[in-house]
Amino acid sequence: MNWSDKAYFCIAVTIYGIGMVYSIFLWRKGFRRDDWAVYGLLGSGLAFHTLAMALRGFSLDQCPITNLYEATAFIMWTIVAGYLLVGVWQRFRFVGAFASPLLFALGVFALFPDMVPKVEHDYSGALSSLHKALLLLSFGGFGLSAVGAAMYLTQENDLKLHR
Repeated sequence: MNWSDKAYFCIAVTIYGIGMVYSIFLWRKGFRRDDWAVYGLLGSGLAFHTLAMALRGFSLDQCPITNLYEATAFIMWTIVAGYLLVGVWQRFRFVGAFASPLLFALGVFALFPDMVPKVEHDYSGALSSLHKALLLLSFGGFGLSAVGAAMYLTQENDLKLHR
């Protein structure tokens, strides 16, 4: 099949949505047991997400960060990759329950149709592309930190209320 990059991205966002629904059930249970389901869902979503970004990058012959959709997709990819690296350790695996709703919301936002007319970009040099890629990687790290902060505040609130 010859699917477009947005089709693969839609599949990834759908998988992130399934992870979000499963995370809601984990929140209700209170994270009592070690669960690989969200980790596996986000891992399979990352595979489709990576494929979508690679197709987009090869079609543009540059790093795919030329519009809002591509920048948002790149930030999402960084968040998922960061989670999968930290999620190997059992103590940090439940962060996926906090990351999957964020990923789903960002994915739906990225799929909104473009509101501005298409403008042809003329980038000269690799330093500009490297700068933008590193900037978006840092945004992804910031997003993962925000997920960790939300997890910490939720856990602290539960401890204060003796749940």
